[in-house]
Amino acid sequence: MTSPATRPAVVETAVETTAAATAVWALWADVPNWPRWDHALSGARLDGPFAPGSAGAMTVHGQGELAFTLTAIEPRRRFADRTGLPDGEVRFEHRIEPLEDGRIRVVHRAEVDAPEPIASAIASSIEQGLPTAVAALVALAERNGDDRAR
Repeated sequence: MTSPATRPAVVETAVETTAAATAVWALWADVPNWPRWDHALSGARLDGPFAPGSAGAMTVHGQGELAFTLTAIEPRRRFADRTGLPDGEVRFEHRIEPLEDGRIRVVHRAEVDAPEPIASAIASSIEQGLPTAVAALVALAERNGDDRAR
C-alpha cells in the first residue's frame, strides 16, 4: 500500500518485565478483555478463533468501532493484525522478546500507512495511548502470574 514517495508512520513501545510470556499471551488472546489493559478501548470482540484470518472489531472511545483482521500468530511469541482505513491501513505487531536474565520485553509496534496528514494524526493518537496500554498489560500479566503462584 505504501507508494515510493511515502513511508508508514511508525510508533513503537517496549516494556521489560518479569511476567511470564504465557501470562502476556493469555491477555492478548482474550480479545473481549482488551479494554482491561487498553483503556482507549470501550469494547473488543473476535468473530472466530485467535488465528490468522479471524476478524474482529475494537470500539475506541470517541471514534466508534474499528474492524481488524488477525494476520499472523506465533503462539506465546507474537501476533499481528491489520485495520483498514478508507485510504490506507494500520498494521500492529505485538511481540514477546526473551531477555538473557529470564525476563521478557513486550513490544507493541504500529505502522500507519495512509496519506498525510492522516497518517501523522493517527500515529500521534496511537503514540499518546500506547505506552500506557503496554504498561497496563505488563502490570496485569505480572499480577496474574502472582495470583497463579499462590
